Amino acid sequence: MSRVQLIEESLTRSVIGAFFDAYNTHGAAQDGHTPIVQRSIEAPVAPVAPRPLLSGVFDLPLPVRLTTVAVFGYAVGCLNAAYYIVRRRLGSDIRDHHSGNAGATNAGRVMGRRGYLAVLVLDTGKGAAAALVGLALAGATGAAVGGVASVVGHVWPAQLGWRGGMGVATMLGVMLLVDPLVLLAGIAIASACYGVTRRYMASGLVAMATAPFVGALLGRPWTTIVPLTVMVAIMAFTHRGDMREAFAPRTGA
Repeated sequence: MSRVQLIEESLTRSVIGAFFDAYNTHGAAQDGHTPIVQRSIEAPVAPVAPRPLLSGVFDLPLPVRLTTVAVFGYAVGCLNAAYYIVRRRLGSDIRDHHSGNAGATNAGRVMGRRGYLAVLVLDTGKGAAAALVGLALAGATGAAVGGVASVVGHVWPAQLGWRGGMGVATMLGVMLLVDPLVLLAGIAIASACYGVTRRYMASGLVAMATAPFVGALLGRPWTTIVPLTVMVAIMAFTHRGDMREAFAPRTGA
């Protein structure tokens, strides 16, 4: 920029500045308006930040959010890992093998230990995921609704003709997120029972049945006690045949 141009730019700025000073001093006061410079300082324009994805969901009424959580939890629960893994690897329906249940234990009988562990992790994970989404959208009540819905979806999947697994691993995933201390207490109870009875199934059933009482003794809120009670009732239904066998008196050889 040449010297002449610098001088012209300086004069232009001086003239504009003098105009605003004169207006702020005389014109604005006579018109009853806020001076231009003062107006720009007092009323800054805030930038409009973009809204996060799905932020509108959190603005919905609680019943709508709980319904959304329930639908999501059930849909996730319907994704039966044992059924789809066996169908892909062996081309058969796991419910046609051994116990007929689409769960981790039967998957272990069909595919071995690796299959058992894969299904166990996936079933546990979907229960925790459903409870976590519920917690994010609707707090502790949402976690309870989403967790129970995932267990219902695992046991009664609509797309598989309402025949799924027994729901134990999915329930463990829900408990892992809703109240891990109650879960640890249940594991301790099951271990103690097994040490006395040497009955694996009976020990697990006792631990599940006592979960709501353990939660009550620990002073847990209803958002923990109610879902535990509902899930225990579902476990009692799905294990009704095992219960008769597990607690039947043993006969000598």
